[in-house]
Amino acid sequence: GVTYVGTLPWFRRRGHLRKIMETDFQRRYEQRMEPIAGLLASIAAIYQRYGYAVCSTAVRYQIDPRMVNFAPTAPPAEGTWREGSKDELPLLDRIYREFSQGRNGYLHRAPAIWDGQVMGNTPGGLAPAGFGPSLVAVYEEGGQPKGYVVYAAKFFEESSADHAGPGQRVLVRDFVWNTPGAYRAIWEHLKTFDLANRIWVNSAPVDDPAPHIMLDPRELQATHRDHLLARIIDVERALPLRPYGAEGRVVFELRDEMCPWNVGRWALEAGTGGASVTRTKDSPQLTLDVSALAQLLFGQVPPSLAVRFGRAAAAPDA
Repeated sequence: GVTYVGTLPWFRRRGHLRKIMETDFQRRYEQRMEPIAGLLASIAAIYQRYGYAVCSTAVRYQIDPRMVNFAPTAPPAEGTWREGSKDELPLLDRIYREFSQGRNGYLHRAPAIWDGQVMGNTPGGLAPAGFGPSLVAVYEEGGQPKGYVVYAAKFFEESSADHAGPGQRVLVRDFVWNTPGAYRAIWEHLKTFDLANRIWVNSAPVDDPAPHIMLDPRELQATHRDHLLARIIDVERALPLRPYGAEGRVVFELRDEMCPWNVGRWALEAGTGGASVTRTKDSPQLTLDVSALAQLLFGQVPPSLAVRFGRAAAAPDA
């Protein structure tokens, strides 16, 4: 994880950040440290110059809770809610890990991340200003926890007794569901905020069900933005880290301006029992840059789209 890389204003545009990146990549490769670097960028353009790529997308919703209604065939919520607390972080972490297990790009959370970004106990951060510590609600089916929602509320400054209607905003800092009923239950819970005129969901996953099960999905006012950026430092060790769902072999030729040890032709042999990456002299089926490979590795873009976009080139018989 890379965080808080910066240059003082009077030293900018002299190549210092590039030198930092080159030094860090070289050190991590030689010492066989983490083969993949990840970060959340203030500006994605900065890091894409160094071989990073956008490897996940976050969805943001802003919806009036009165407009939260479901399509007639959406699965019902038949469980119950109870109040949770920060003392239940081991339980929340277990629910979160179950949710994220089959997904690419989700981070295992250190206690500081839970305390600051999720529970809201650290000033500043990625959330809008003015929201205090979080409230936690845990959803159970048959006495078993199947989801949770973590949120905070505040009145906006323009809200007062002189203005008609509700004036509260509810910020959803985190929500996780492990059954279809749990997902619907989260929205039904948020719908009960009669003092709120906006529910803010800052970071829903790109495959979030809301646009597909809401009665009027346009009311979500959904917007998409880049989220996790990743950089492959050592391709030989990085590609075997993820699971592969089928047996197969693919030869690819890789370009990498900053990590010359990645350059060349590689053969990826993968199966349900694991994968390996080795040097080869065989003709490549795919030719691409290291940033495009990162998007393929995380599942952000399939190979067919990478070729269609021009980020990769396929052999005629591939």
